[in-house]
Order: sequence, then C-alpha cells, then structure tokens
Amino acid sequence: MPATCWSRNDDTLGPQVLGCRGNFDFTVYFEEVVFIIAPASLAILCLLLRFRQLRSRPVLAHAGILLALKTCTWVCLSALQVALLVLWAVTGSPKTPASIPAAALGLLVALGGTVLSPLEHRSSIRPSAVLSAYLFITIILDIAVTRTLWLALTNNAIPSIFTASLVFKIAILVLESLTKAGLLYDENEHPTAEDSSSIFGRLLFLWLNPLLWKGNRHDLSIEDLPRIGSGLSRAERFPETWKQDSHKSDRHRLLLVLIEDLKWPLLAGVIPRLGVIGFKYVQPFMIRRMVRWLDEPLSADSQNEGYGLIAAFGLVFIGLALCNSRYQHLSYRLVVMIRTRMISVIYQKTFTMDLLQGESRAPITLMSTDVERISHGLGFLHDVWGSILEVAIATWLLWRELRVYAAATLIIASTCVVTALTVGKLTGRRQQAWIEAVQTRIAVTSSALPHIKDIKSAGMVDTITSVLEKFRLDEVEASKRWRRLTVLMVAVGFYNSALAPVISFTSYVLTSPEADGVLTLDRAMTVLTIFALFGAPLNMLSESASGLFSGIACIERIRRFLVSPDHPQRKGRLVDDEVLAMGEKGELTSEKVTATIALTDATFGWSTESDSGPSELTLSIEKATVTVLAGPVGCGKSTLLHGLLSENYLLKGDVVINPSRIAYCSQTPWVTNSTLRENIIGCTPFDEFRYQEVIRCCGLVQDIAALANGDQTKLGSGGAAISGGQKQRVSLARAAYSSAEILLLDDVLSGLDSITAQHVVHHLLGPDGNGLGVADTVIWLDRTGRISNQDTVVDLPIQSSSSVAPDPPGKSEEETTNAEASSADERSPTRLEHALKQRKGDWRVLQYYILRMGTTGMILYGLLMVIFTFFYGFAPVWVELWAQSSGKRLNMYVGIYYMVAASQILFIGVAAGYLLLVLLPRASLNFHDILLKATTHAPLSLLTSVDVGITTNRFSQDLQLIDTELPISLFNTTLALGYCIMLLVIICISGRYIAATLPFFLSIMFYVQRSYLHSSRQIRLLDLAAKAPLFSHFSDTLDGLVTLRALGWQTSYEERLQDLLTTSQRPFYALYCVQRWLNLVIDLIIAAVAIIFSGIAVALHGSLSTGLVGLALINIITFNGNVRVLVVQYTNLETSIAAVARIRAYEKATPSEVRPGEEQEVPHDWPRQGRLEIIQASASYLDLDYLVLKNVSLTIPAGSKVGICGRSGSGKSSLFAVLLRMLELQGGSVLIDGIDTADVPRTKVRERLNALPQQPYFIPNTSARTCIDPFSQLEDGEVVGILKEVQLWDHLGGTDAALDLVVSDSLLSHGQRQLLSLGRAMARRASTGNILLLDEATSQLDPDTEEIVRQVIRRCFSDHTVIAIAHRLDTIVDYDLIAVLDQGNVIEVGAPSDLLAQPSSAFRQLYDGQKGGS
Repeated sequence: MPATCWSRNDDTLGPQVLGCRGNFDFTVYFEEVVFIIAPASLAILCLLLRFRQLRSRPVLAHAGILLALKTCTWVCLSALQVALLVLWAVTGSPKTPASIPAAALGLLVALGGTVLSPLEHRSSIRPSAVLSAYLFITIILDIAVTRTLWLALTNNAIPSIFTASLVFKIAILVLESLTKAGLLYDENEHPTAEDSSSIFGRLLFLWLNPLLWKGNRHDLSIEDLPRIGSGLSRAERFPETWKQDSHKSDRHRLLLVLIEDLKWPLLAGVIPRLGVIGFKYVQPFMIRRMVRWLDEPLSADSQNEGYGLIAAFGLVFIGLALCNSRYQHLSYRLVVMIRTRMISVIYQKTFTMDLLQGESRAPITLMSTDVERISHGLGFLHDVWGSILEVAIATWLLWRELRVYAAATLIIASTCVVTALTVGKLTGRRQQAWIEAVQTRIAVTSSALPHIKDIKSAGMVDTITSVLEKFRLDEVEASKRWRRLTVLMVAVGFYNSALAPVISFTSYVLTSPEADGVLTLDRAMTVLTIFALFGAPLNMLSESASGLFSGIACIERIRRFLVSPDHPQRKGRLVDDEVLAMGEKGELTSEKVTATIALTDATFGWSTESDSGPSELTLSIEKATVTVLAGPVGCGKSTLLHGLLSENYLLKGDVVINPSRIAYCSQTPWVTNSTLRENIIGCTPFDEFRYQEVIRCCGLVQDIAALANGDQTKLGSGGAAISGGQKQRVSLARAAYSSAEILLLDDVLSGLDSITAQHVVHHLLGPDGNGLGVADTVIWLDRTGRISNQDTVVDLPIQSSSSVAPDPPGKSEEETTNAEASSADERSPTRLEHALKQRKGDWRVLQYYILRMGTTGMILYGLLMVIFTFFYGFAPVWVELWAQSSGKRLNMYVGIYYMVAASQILFIGVAAGYLLLVLLPRASLNFHDILLKATTHAPLSLLTSVDVGITTNRFSQDLQLIDTELPISLFNTTLALGYCIMLLVIICISGRYIAATLPFFLSIMFYVQRSYLHSSRQIRLLDLAAKAPLFSHFSDTLDGLVTLRALGWQTSYEERLQDLLTTSQRPFYALYCVQRWLNLVIDLIIAAVAIIFSGIAVALHGSLSTGLVGLALINIITFNGNVRVLVVQYTNLETSIAAVARIRAYEKATPSEVRPGEEQEVPHDWPRQGRLEIIQASASYLDLDYLVLKNVSLTIPAGSKVGICGRSGSGKSSLFAVLLRMLELQGGSVLIDGIDTADVPRTKVRERLNALPQQPYFIPNTSARTCIDPFSQLEDGEVVGILKEVQLWDHLGGTDAALDLVVSDSLLSHGQRQLLSLGRAMARRASTGNILLLDEATSQLDPDTEEIVRQVIRRCFSDHTVIAIAHRLDTIVDYDLIAVLDQGNVIEVGAPSDLLAQPSSAFRQLYDGQKGGS
C-alpha cells in the first residue's frame, strides 16, 4: 500500500482514507470541511461580534513595537492565504469541492485578524482570546492537514505554502499571547495579573507562578497576593437590586435574585463541565479498543492504529485535565462573587435592623459561618447536575454492555440518587440547627470578650466558662445530628460502588445465554471501567448535594435576616431651618423655625405593645440651649433619647426635629480599635484647628501627651487601652467634632471626676464653648415616665464624684493602663505571629491534632481504613482473576466477590462513623476548652491589647475549620492515600515496566506538592488573618449602631467594609486559585503516566498480559482521580490545619496569669472575718521602673466600711486590682484574715471577694433569675426577695413570670443594670466571704436610688467589710474610715468626721472642691 498518494475516496467525508497512506489518515475532504471550514466559519462570526464590541471603546494601550510585529505577521499570513487560494484555483493538482472554499475562508479569517488585531491591542487590557483560541485550535488541526497534504500531493507547492502559513500562525499566536500590562496608558489603573493574561495564561494559571515562586522563598503578605478584579471584590448592583425587589418575603427569593444577577458567571462553567463528562466517558471505549488491539496480531496497519491509541489517550487525559481545572476555577470565581454580595447585603441590613436584634450578634454569624458554608456548598454547584448526568450516561453504557442485567445497577443507582437528594434536603435543615447553635455560642463569646475584666472582677470566670462549654456541647450535639447524615451519605455512595458491580456481573454470567457462565476479559475490563467512572459521580453527588442544600439553607437564613423588621421609622416630621408659609396676600414666605426639638403628647416604647416608656410628653427645646433631663432610675430618660433618634417606636403623638443630623453619646462609650484621632474624627473631614479646639475643650490634651504615640495611639477593642473617663471624653469629642447641631448626651459625665467634669462643661458648653454656662431648662420625669416639672435657667449639675486636680507629673493610672496595653500588644501578639510564620508544616501540628482526638482512637480508625482499602483494591483484581478462569469454580468467585463487597460497605461505614461521631466531637470540645482556658487565664494586659475581632475569629473561624473542613480533609486524605497505595501496587504488578517510571512521577508530585504547600499554607494563614478585620468592623458597627445612624455615617462605613472585603477576598480567591493550579499540575502528570503506559503497551505488543494491561489502564483512570484527591485533600488538610496551628501557637504564646505556688487551700467560708492588711505593697504594670502603688500600708478592721478616694491617677483602681490579683505585687503583701493572697489561687480570691464592677456584665439572652443567680444556688423565693430588695421586682412585672423574663437593653436602663448587679452580689453572699468591693457601683444612679443602694448595703451587708471606690464623696461620708491616695501613696487615713474637721485634710479639700463645683 503506497505511503504517498491521492486516495480514491479523498473527495468524500470518509472520514478514514482507503487504499492509501497506510489507511491511517483522514480524507482531504473531511479535513477541509471539519478542520478548516468549520473553525473558520465560527471564527468569522466571533470576529464580527468582537469587532462590534471594541469599535466604540476608548484607546487603552500604546501601539509600541508589539503592534507593528502583530500587523506584519498578520499581513504575511494573509499573503500566504492569497497564494494558497490562487494555487488551488489555477493549478491542475487534485482537489475536492471544499478546497477553494476552505482557502477562501482562511483568507477571510486572516484579513479579519489583520483588522481586529490592532483594535484588540489598543482597546482591550488583555490579549485577544478570540484570535488566540482560533490560532491555537487551527494550529493543532493544521498539523494534521499539513501531514495529509505532504503525503497526498507530491511535486506541488501547496504543501509548502500551507506549511509556511502554519509557521506564521505559530508566530502570531506567540505575539498575540504576550501581555500588554506595560503598554497601558493609565499606570494607576493597571489590570490584575489574571485579567491581563492571555487565554493560555488563564487556562494554565501561568499568572500564579510568580506568587508560588515567591512563596517558596519568602514570607508572603497581603500585598504580595495578586489583586482581584472589581467583579470579584465589589457587589456591583446586587444590593440595589435586592433592595428594589418586591418579593423579598417569598421563600428562596434571595437565591433567585442571586441567580438572576450572576446568570452568566453561573452558566460559564457549564461548557467545561460538559467537556469533563465527554472526556471521561470516552475512556471505556478506548480501553476496550486497546484490549482488543492487544489481542490482535501485529501488522503495519495495526501498528499505526496503536500509535493513534497513544495519541487518543494523550488527548483525552490532557483535555480532561484542562476542562477539570477550568470548570472548577469558574465555579470558585462564582463563589467569590456570591461571598462579596452576601457580606455586602448583610452589612447594609445591619444599618437598618432593629436595635434589639443586634443583641443576638446575628450579622457576625451570618457573614462568617453562613457565608463560609455557602462558599463551600456552592463550589459543588456544577457537580450536582454533572454527577446526575454522568450517572445517566454510565447507566446507558452499562445497558449497552449487559443489557437487562444492568437493571440491578440502575435500581441501586436510582435509589442512591434519590436517597442522596432526600438526605441532602434534610442535611440543610440539620445544618441550619447547627449554625443556630454556633450563632448562640459566638454571640455569648463576642459579648464576653470585651468585658473580660468585669467578668474576672465579679468572680464569674467559672460561670461564663461553664455557660460557653454548655453552648459548645449543644453545638457539637447539633453537629452530630448533621454528621450522622454525612455518614449515611458515605455508606450510600459506597453501597453502589461496592454492590452494583457484583450484582451486575453475577446476574449476567449466571443467567445470560450470551455469557453461558463465562465472563470475557474485554467485557470485564470495559464494565469495570464504566463502574470506575460510575462510582465517582455517585460519591460526588452525595457530597455535592449535601453541600448545595446546606448552602441554599444558609442563603435562606440570610434572606430571613434581610427581611426582618427594620428599626422603627419616626412617625413625626423632619423640618429644615426655614419652612414656607402662606403670607397674608397669599404669597409664599419664609419663616425661621426656632424650635430644635418639639414633642406633642409623645409616647415612646420598645415595641408596639409596650407602655413602659416615657409617655404623654409635651415639650419644646429651642436652638442654642442646654436642656437637662432628670429623673429616677428606669423612668425612661434613655428611652426618650432613643425615641428622638428613631430607635424605638413613637406610639402616639408627634415629634418635630430640626435638623435631622444628631450627635449621640451613649452611657456606654463607643470606642473602636483605631487611633485616638481616628476615633474623634470618624467620618468627618479633618480640620486641624477644630480638632485642637475639641480636644482642649474635652480635656484630652494632657491625656494625649501621656500616651506613648500621642493621638496616633490605638485605643484597643472597646477602648480597652484607656480608662472609662477617657473613653467618655473621646466619645464626647467625637460628637463635638462632628459639627452636628444637636447633641444628645446620655450621662456622659458619670465616669469623670469633678474637676475634669467642670472643665468639660465650662469649655465645651460654657463660656469658652458656645456661651452656655447654665442649663436653660431641666425637665424632670417621674417614675411613670411623665413630665413632673420643668425648671428654667439653673446651674448645670455636674454629677461627678471626686474633685480632682490635673494629673501629677509622671505616669498616671490611666497612663499605666496605656503602657500595659501597649507593651502587651508589642509582646504577645508578635510572639504569636512569629510562631505562625515560622511553622513549616512539621508533623508536630498534626500530632497535636491527633492527641486532641485520642491516639488510641486514631490508631483504631487507621486500622479500619486499612482493612477497607484492602477490600476496595482487591475487588477488581478478583474480577480479573475470574475473567481469566474461563468459567471454572464459578460459585467460589461469586461468593468471595459478594463477601468483598459487603466488607467494603461495613468497614467504610464504621470508619466514617467512628471518625465523625466519636473522634471529631472529642477534638471539637478539646480545642474549645484550650481556647477558653488560654483566654480566661491570660493576663488582663494581653486581653485588652489584642483586638476583640482577632480573638473572636479564633472562637469562630478557627473552630469552624476544625469542625467542618479539617475532618472531611482528614477522612478524604486517608481514604485517597489507601486507594493510591493499593492502586499503585496493582498498576506495578499489572504493568511491570511502568513501575520503573513511577518513582520519577511520584518524586515530581512530591516536590510539586511540597512547593505548593509553602505558599498555600501562608495564603491560608493570610486568609484567616484577613477575616479578623471583618469581624472587628461588624462588631464595631453593632456596638456603635445608634451613634452611626444618628451621625449618618452609614455610607462611609459601607465603603470601609468594601475596602476590608476587598482585602479579605485577595487571599480567599488566591487560595482557591492555587488549589486549582495544583489540580491541573497533578492531572497533567497523570496524563503523562497514561501516555507512557499506553506507549509501553503498544511498543511491547504481545509481551504483556492483555488482562493485566486492561486492569492497569482501569486503575490508571481510577488513580487519576484518586491521586488528585490525595494531593488536594492533603494540601487542604495542611492548609485547614492552620487553624490547629493557630490554636496551638495561641496556647503556647499566650502567657498565663496563674503562677507556680498558688496552691494554698483556704477555709470554705474564707474570708469569714473580713480583716484586710496591706503591708508595704508596691505594684507596677509592665513598666517596672514606675510604681503605681508605693509601699502602701493599710489595715482595714473586720466589718468596717472604708471609702477609697483620691485624684485621678492616684492608684485607687490599682489598689482594687491588687486585691483581686489582677495586678502583680513587686513588693510587700496582702493578708486577708491572716492569709497571704499571693499563695491562694487567684480565681479563688476573685470567687471569695464579692466585687461590683462599674460596668456589670450579664450573659446575653438570659433570664432575670440567671442574672441574679448565675451559680444556681438560690430558690425562686430568695431570688424574688432580692429583686424586691433592689427595687426591680415591680419593674419586671411583679409576677412569677418575671423570673423568666429575658434581660435586654430595652428592659433595663444602665442604672437598673447596676441595681441588678447589686442583686447578684447579694445572691453571692452565701458563696463568698465577708468582703464587699464596690468600684463606682452607683455612678449611674440618681440620688434617691443611690440612697436605696446605701440602705441595702447597710442592711444586707452589715457584717461585711465594705471597701468602696467613690467619685461622689457624699456616698462615703458616713463610712467608718476614709483612705486618701495620691501618686500611689496612702497620704491620709481616718474617720470622715475627723478628716472633715481638719482644715488641712486632703479629704476635706477634695470634698470642698466637689461641693464647690456642684
């Protein structure tokens, strides 16, 4: 047969040539139609569409030499196409009816490329995808055409011209693929690395290589990661689309709006996913053909077919690799877009939600846990329908092979699919219950962390620990209900893959007349290949369906939050400074409005049914006046202010406010973890003169001078780095700087000493402020919330306690607080960050994880997996042996096959259940306990210096990774590892020559994986770290929600959120991309293995066992998926275990306040007497050179009442900190009932000393009973008696139901919460000793209520030693002793009457100063 000739059927579609070219070629006509005309026609259409898109776009890039080279090569290609057309038309060489049309279309495409290339170069930021794709595809096809032309046309110029055009196409492809990033005009808006890459760079992830290269050699930072496009980091129009949607209340409406908004990114992954299916299901036909080819005698023609089979294996495996990576990449791009949109709409809703809803901290859980579940679940979006389609195709292929005997497989598969979908829906509901449990725990945790000092002071560490442990246990139990379904899904997936082949083979062999009791080798190999492809989509379906339904359930949870009621909208009117009125002659005239606030019969409440707020209020507040609102605790003063801010309901009446922009300062100052200047400026433009005036008027000049970094000092979460008085003044300065014309100040002077308060009043509101030295009006509310009296022109009261002079030289108490926080911030967080960065993936972290799960349990789990793996790998080997037996001992083969299948299901189910239901819950509880212990045992200096968002992130994000991604990665890693080991053994036995190449490929995969891990681990850590600012921003927004809404700063804070979200998306997206890069590399390596093995099989035709070759090819197909799963899951395990590494580093790097030797046992009723001796006590914070207490000696007799007072920075709070063991002594000792407290565990000291902090903490969403008695030690009657004693019983309703009433901010005012705290101290009397510590416990009470508290203390703590820090000196003048501190020294001790009788007494000077300022 001639090797070169024009065949008799070359002018037909063939497609195979006959009688010429070794019968191993396509016909010329087929190649011209399929390889030239079809792609050229499609290209012309795409060129026209692309030209239409680009013609109106602006010029973005310089021409440069690159454009000149492109144009020249396109012109040369066009000239060659002209020559080719002429040669086909005028020469007498053989041709087909398609020869001239093919040449003409090639010329049109070349001309179109000549026109489009300059337009693409100048008007697009990336290389042309249309031209590059056409050139690449036609180059591949032209290689085949060129070979055919050289063989078919001898002594002809056409092959030479065609070859030259092929060379120019390659040159053009290289030029068209070059990036234009350096040629763009606007250097400030350079595209991202991905956006500016060519289609090949994006397909092969070449744009990621610089990142991976750098990550292997240096530590990565956020700035090192590739920027992402605005489409991934911005929500675009979605929030507005959702806002305008009229069907928000419909179930799953948010999902439908999301689909409509992202329909094109959603559909983009369909084509590559179909490509995956196509490439996968051509494999059974290839293996059957290879097995049959190996059984045929070798000839020249068959040798060519063998080479074709090698090429086919290469094409299929490479195509599968590219399509796999592409559809997964597009899926995760979609996930990133969804994450952006979900977080954006959640944050926007946060600004409009009801204030009371913020107590649940729902937005934090939704934007973290729910969005993460959505990201995980929707990543499998295309796998759900793709797996169903694959199962259908595999079933059809089985039907072709086994006919009716495939019915068993169809029934099993259908049952598995229906079960997977049914269980998937149930999974969504159970996961929702799990997430709600997570939300409850996170809400309590995030509320407790900012108040850790108050919790420790009140001796509630064990209480809050037990509460959080209970919530964690409830969460784990909820997760176990979800995981039981996961175990069921695993069993269902393996039920099909294990039993379906057994039933199908045995029914076919035993009953089919065609089989006659014999299983042939080619049929066995083909069917095993189909089953190998059949099991993967079923297992994927179970996982993807579960993830998808869980994601949909989370989207529905977000929708319900988005449609929850907004904060009440004011029913009253907003007016401008001037309004139009009708004049006498009918003309419109302008009237000046003088009233700033006007209420007419106004009644406010926290719900439409509430009637406990201020009611029937009629008042008018003029512009440029000061109005004081006074009244007893709980009368509704704060409720009225919230009503003016439209934060609660206007039940009746009318409200007029002019203007609408209001500055608000709450009783609890809102301070964010930013610099002092940033806290004051907020979102207002910076004005140096105004800023300096504000800080002067608010008395912050000396405070700023004392800070280490001045006004650039970060204040810590909740202002933890500064004192309470400083926080109030920072909050007041923000209000003053905002230029709002209305200031609503809610008891902002309660934490200030008298001199500081006088300074603020007289400079901010007085003659140096806006000329108001007196209050123009005082409005008195009675206990029912009605106006009882209105006085005018009275002195502005300063309800502050001690009269304090400016801070003395040196460091004040506030300064030492700052020094402590600053030093801790520089020390422990840096140690923690260093520990994380130095981690290089050693096995110690994995060992740490295994120890938390239990070493014995992990050994047992490993043994179960080994047994399962053996049975899994042995099954196809047994089928091959059966097929080689020629029907002998049929019953033995069938029986053992059933036993192997049943063993697979049993052991995988037991292993999965043991890991997910026994070992994982144990680890979950252990890691939570580790975090809880490290946090509660950390010194106060560390907790106040570390951002609450960072610590919350550990309790939320890190634990979530440990609960969700990590166990799945561990299970899949061990499963895939067992698979791969077993498959490698089988492949090496089946194809012994391939064993020589495997070490080489395994070494490549090892080094690829190791290199990848260096970068991916760092990116995962950056991802976790970048989420912490999001937590902080959400938390700050929730804490300052009223302030932000009043000032109208929503837009600015939304812009900040977008900036933080963009930063967070960079590592989030980069991690997905490097994972896809790894997938692609592994797939290409497996493709190389398949090509080499098929080449060995072809080269050694007749030397290898056909059955073993078929078995090896089947296992290579299975190995392809499993090795990718192994590497990906192992790398996911390594990156997910970063959460474990963070917890381990946090545990090791976080210092503990517990010291060796604190083990002394104390009597159960200690301190029974209450005698306290402070002997030569000296103490300092972290700066050992400055003592905040200097040789303090003080003896407090048992049962006495002692008041502690002094100027700001004198050491009062430091003395309390020493008593509560929160500040270490540098010398001296503290004896309580003769026992040195340094030897007693500090938790025991705090439990036995009954302390009332200034800002009491109550566990969120708990009943009044629990708030009073968190230790569950009292009967209901005793709790009722305490509530009556503190005057709260009637306020709560006065019935038994009051004990179960949930305490919230709307239920109790700040002053009433202090009363509730006093009630809790009364409840602790039985479990504490006879010492009561009061830290400004009445600072937010009116005088009448304060007197009630004093009477309660006298009556209920008559036998106690009472030590009270007081700013209001009137509250301690009837005490037994007064101790005056100054600069850390006790300068005066004596009875109040004696000290007041001495003109030179320091106490008398303080007392007279306060009386003079009040």
